[in-house]
Amino acid sequence: MNIDTPNLQLSERNNEISLKGVHKFIKSEWKIITIAGIIGICISIGYLAIAPKKFQATAQVALAKIGTTNKDKWNASVNVEEVPSLLMRIYSPNSIDLDTLHACGIESAQDGAVAISNIVFITPIKGVDGAINLKIINSTQEQAKACADAIFAFIKITQQQLIDPYLELANDKLNENELRMRTLNAEVSRAENFGGLTGAAYLSNRDEIRFLLEESSQLKTLIKSSKYHSAHLVAPIYVNSQPIEPRRKVVLQFGLLGGLFMGVLISLARQIFSSLSKA
Repeated sequence: MNIDTPNLQLSERNNEISLKGVHKFIKSEWKIITIAGIIGICISIGYLAIAPKKFQATAQVALAKIGTTNKDKWNASVNVEEVPSLLMRIYSPNSIDLDTLHACGIESAQDGAVAISNIVFITPIKGVDGAINLKIINSTQEQAKACADAIFAFIKITQQQLIDPYLELANDKLNENELRMRTLNAEVSRAENFGGLTGAAYLSNRDEIRFLLEESSQLKTLIKSSKYHSAHLVAPIYVNSQPIEPRRKVVLQFGLLGGLFMGVLISLARQIFSSLSKA
């Protein structure tokens, strides 16, 4: 313990000398350090003034679904397309029309896919089937909102175009069933009028009518439900009132710290140069 005590005292004395040196350095050079910090802030403010601003529009979109004729699930529906398929369509060359590109501030369709990938970001919502987060980044609030509206309209229209062929087939099948039921009803009525209620043809026709009625009911449910399951916004499109880039606080803090750091370096260089001159 007697050996450690002098070492401890020496360490405390060195620390005291170091703190005194730092205090003396700051006291003698505070003007230069302060001026450098102010210059750093001024540079940051200048950067904020000339740097291009970016605004963000966000929305949650429920993708289109189409009804099914599944007997085990009442009013069941399935996604028209999965999120990866939607992403491939949006980011594929020449997949987006010129009006949508122009709404997003893209003038040429030649590089439309590349430009769209830089401003349109789509991710699935975790835990929610058939829903996406839509994020648009653009130079103004108006441009971001217009682009978000255009991309949503593009998704809604193109997914409806995917549904339409299935609905046409369902309508054709429904019309076919109605024509067939008219014929069967006429045959059943004829059999009832002539006393053929126990004939094989009569019983077969009645069973077919029941089957067609059930199938037609399912087709009507499919057609009706598909009209209410088109792509839609879960919540209105929201646009940030403040730009997301450049980040004002981060830039100012970086400018202040950078200026102070440069002030310290300049002060150290002055003292070193002064010492060398005296020597």
